[in-house]
Amino acid sequence: MSIRYALMLATGVASIGLAACAQLTGLADLEIEAASSSISGTGGTTSTSQGPSGGPGGGVSGGGGQGGNGGSACGDGLEDGGVLVRYFIDASDGAAGSVPASVKDSALDPLNLTVAATTSMGDTDPQLDGTPGQLGLAWSQNPGRDARVEAAIGGGKVFSRLNGNQSFTVELVMRAQGFLNVDEPSRLVGLHTRDINHDKIDRFSLVAGGFLPPGHLGAYWNQHTPSRNGALAGQWIVDLSTRQVVHLVVETNAPELDRVRLYVNGNPVPGEASVTPPSANEQLSLNGADVLVLGNALLGASFQGVLHYAAVYDEALDEPRLAAHACALLASDDAPL
Repeated sequence: MSIRYALMLATGVASIGLAACAQLTGLADLEIEAASSSISGTGGTTSTSQGPSGGPGGGVSGGGGQGGNGGSACGDGLEDGGVLVRYFIDASDGAAGSVPASVKDSALDPLNLTVAATTSMGDTDPQLDGTPGQLGLAWSQNPGRDARVEAAIGGGKVFSRLNGNQSFTVELVMRAQGFLNVDEPSRLVGLHTRDINHDKIDRFSLVAGGFLPPGHLGAYWNQHTPSRNGALAGQWIVDLSTRQVVHLVVETNAPELDRVRLYVNGNPVPGEASVTPPSANEQLSLNGADVLVLGNALLGASFQGVLHYAAVYDEALDEPRLAAHACALLASDDAPL
């Protein structure tokens, strides 16, 4: 069985119904006719249900009308407040099996990303993959290749709204099955630059593989020299083998152990020791030459899996909002119709 076919099968299996959303937001007493199933996720096994009308609710207006998926079962659903960039990777980017030229930003003053594809033995990464409601970009080649989705931030909205910030949130829907197994980890999403030796410098990023133990996710923050082992600002045990909603929240004015937090499907994940959290009130320092990258860093750090959706907010989202967003995105990570 080819890797890409396995990715397509796994993506189709990972569909989540409305009752999972109700449980994530404390609304499990909603009456939903269901055929029950179960998924295994961070924190244990959660019973889920698939109702006859499961799926995204109506669009939620706000922030200039960028509205995301919503519906009463998910509280306020996917809100726009503080959204800086938002990438619904869906049918508007192309048909399954195609390689899009770009991925569109649905937020105001869009920063669209260019797809830098690579081909190996007739297989091109990344390709659009999945089914409606759960489309994404699939990387099927061995990890450590160059395929990525990117845009330099210049002096635009990412620089103006994140430079000097003490807080932000990264929001992903993804599944991963392979990472680099050398000293350097694979990058899933982040803001990067490179030095004259082409070593990667991570302003912020989520990473896995490399020097990290299997089943772990790490975060770099505010690096100004090449990112190395020992420089992680956070590290967590996370199962990414099934489709998950992942939130990285940075808030440097919080108590030390809470400055870099991770949530999976709306649930907080305990952090591990042996990391270097941000200093109190530390500000993110960016450069206009920095590059926002999905699925990689700047060359040679790709992963193997599917990235369904990505967004960055210029504020630390609170836990009720994280739960509502996770609920909406588990139902559908494509743009609302």
